[in-house]
Amino acid sequence: LSFLFPAHFLLIATTNPCACGRQRAGLCECSTQARTQYMNRILGPLRDRIDLEVPVEGPDPEDDQLSGAQALGLIDAAGERQRVRLRKTPHRFNGEIPAAELESLVPLRSAALREYHAYARSRQFSYRTLAGIRREARTVADLEGAEEIRPVDLQEALYYRCLDRYWS
Repeated sequence: LSFLFPAHFLLIATTNPCACGRQRAGLCECSTQARTQYMNRILGPLRDRIDLEVPVEGPDPEDDQLSGAQALGLIDAAGERQRVRLRKTPHRFNGEIPAAELESLVPLRSAALREYHAYARSRQFSYRTLAGIRREARTVADLEGAEEIRPVDLQEALYYRCLDRYWS
């Protein structure tokens, strides 16, 4: 006997990049192998289901940062672009688009398509991971106000897989 319950949730998790926890302070002496073992033990099969991995560091006073109101304006505009684009579908946001519908709802053209295929070949990502990168690139393009996904949008989406830097 099994039941299917609809659920929409946002999971936010945090972890240190290695077991010692001193990476941020620059005091970590863990080997690459030790960091890999630590991350495999913590994430393992979950990692393929995590779409965004963002390193968080302290604020840089020299950096031009968006105000909260500016960021909210960009997010609202991107959300409206998604609602308009997806209005004839049961989906509200890019993250809800099933992999089977990505070709039609999140098309890639010319240079972006070549870049996407290059990632697929060189990084040996799973299909699930590639689908997530494609959805994220569409969201990045929405935030930038771009009609189509550009190679730079794919590159930014790939940047959000920051754990690859620790695992490689």
